[in-house]
Amino acid sequence: MLQQRRCRSRFDVGLGLAVALAGLAVASTFMACSFTPVLSEPGDLHEVLNNTPEKDLTHTQRATYLNVPGYLNVQHGVGCAEADKGADNDSIGLRIRDKAVIPQGYNSGTVFLNGWRLAYQNGDHHVQGLGSAIFNITQTEIDRQLELHWEAGGGISDWNGDDPFD
Repeated sequence: MLQQRRCRSRFDVGLGLAVALAGLAVASTFMACSFTPVLSEPGDLHEVLNNTPEKDLTHTQRATYLNVPGYLNVQHGVGCAEADKGADNDSIGLRIRDKAVIPQGYNSGTVFLNGWRLAYQNGDHHVQGLGSAIFNITQTEIDRQLELHWEAGGGISDWNGDDPFD
């Protein structure tokens, strides 16, 4: 399951995902495993995330925690999904699409990733890498109502990346 948790800055998430992915590549090279994702350019990460299989949400929850009308509206949410495998040579884990309605009286919104909850579906495994990111954030107006749309991706993988997870 992907769950939002506290994060110090927006750069921690991208850096954490890049380090986890680089760790997968380096560790699998030294251990002579078959899984070797290649991320040689910063744009490669965006391409990999956009090619990652999209999954339907199995659970979603959102609540408003603070509302100061016309000034600030804070919502906290969770989106969960299942993946068939941790990674392969073309993709990493899973990605989901989600959205939130921006309440009347507000003209913009921001999405933060502040954590995750990951678990293998078939028991414990040695974790070789994990990471998550929010990307492709857009704001659209539908019938005079603003909506914030985004994609979130994440994964957890052992040595060969073939185990399903939530």
